[in-house]
Amino acid sequence: SPTDAPTPGLCEDDANADFYFRDNKKGNPIFKDCAWLRNANANKINIVCAMVEPIDRALAKDTCLDTCDVCPTAQPSTIPSFSPLSAPSESPSIKPSDAPSTQPSSTPSTMPSSQPSTIPSSEPSAE
Repeated sequence: SPTDAPTPGLCEDDANADFYFRDNKKGNPIFKDCAWLRNANANKINIVCAMVEPIDRALAKDTCLDTCDVCPTAQPSTIPSFSPLSAPSESPSIKPSDAPSTQPSSTPSTMPSSQPSTIPSSEPSAE
């Protein structure tokens, strides 16, 4: 019969897995293990466990369940499981994109540009 008790072993850091930490100055990925993260200060743990990109690599929250406090529960989640999305993420990227956007944003920026545009606009401003 079904049980509401969590299955033993589901809330453990994976001692055999490394997670993506960041890229080095040459652009090569740096990987860390859960033991390294467990020994970090609370602020570093929070930052590393909150990482959501890149989506094609194992992140701390995927391998260090106990340290990141993302243990499965007996209740179903109200948030969908992690999987690649076709829509943009809700949180900003860790680093800027390699290429500029091909389309303008749908909302104006909150800060003015630091330099004037080199191309005249197609429509005059409303002022």
